[in-house]
Amino acid sequence: MKTTTRPSIRVDPEFRSAIDSLLGDRQTLNQLVKTAVRETVTLSRNQHDFVARGIQSLEAARTGGGYVNSEVVMDKLSARLVAARKKTQPPAR
Repeated sequence: MKTTTRPSIRVDPEFRSAIDSLLGDRQTLNQLVKTAVRETVTLSRNQHDFVARGIQSLEAARTGGGYVNSEVVMDKLSARLVAARKKTQPPAR
């Protein structure tokens, strides 16, 4: 497998100094950039997969009858809250 070189990225001197100050003892800028890009790609893939699984789950719930609309849930929770408040209020005199 051949490796490729990507174009260089221009950064201002202050940012370059900040980067250099964070490099480990034997770490190079190239290693830092490769690690950052690799982690960003992994994070992006994980996020994409997470959203895809969520959409699949939503569709499965809708078609399987396990889906409850959020408005229905909120209405039921509101009714429970009203009932709970009525129980805790002291009787009117």
